[in-house]
Amino acid sequence: ARDSAAYSTSPLMAATYVAMGVKDAGCGNILPYNKKAFQEALKEARAMILGPPKNFGSKLQELFAKAGVALVFVPLFKGAHFNGVSKWLSPSKALIILSARGKAEDIFWFSLFHEAAHILLHSKKRLYISCNKSTNPDELEADQFAADYLIPATYDERILQSKSDQDVCALAKELGLSPGIVAGRYHHLTSKWNRFRHLIKKVDWE
Repeated sequence: ARDSAAYSTSPLMAATYVAMGVKDAGCGNILPYNKKAFQEALKEARAMILGPPKNFGSKLQELFAKAGVALVFVPLFKGAHFNGVSKWLSPSKALIILSARGKAEDIFWFSLFHEAAHILLHSKKRLYISCNKSTNPDELEADQFAADYLIPATYDERILQSKSDQDVCALAKELGLSPGIVAGRYHHLTSKWNRFRHLIKKVDWE
């Protein structure tokens, strides 16, 4: 969530973006945080990747709210270039802010699980804003959590060996994911950003 990078580039935009998310979080009925319930919610969220319903944004919000996490979608605006935000609003209520509309599916889902990792694993006193790469241990751990939650590292070698759309789609089916998530991992591993790019869908959460 790389808060230092975000604030060094545009502290006003970061503060504005977070304030918008906090305001939206006050509109929902959020139960007290329950770690086990949140872990179960994340499993259900991952299951949506293969064939998300048209209203999957609302379904995600309902799942997270029952576990004590307010999930809000705040559109990006000029000067704000964040993938996600996470923070605790109180000892029993957490917040995740994502920008969703028009975002590539691999980035959206990685961002969701990255921010979830901060809620599950890290300090309740810190604000995390996903912006640029960071060497902060919390950020590295959240990146690893998100990567492994989507695709275990044991699949990386097979992904590297993918030669065709059929290879990517077969792996995706095995993993219970959409081909775009596997394509995203291929890009991360190879830096060949154009190959299989057509397999990555845009998120349409409403």
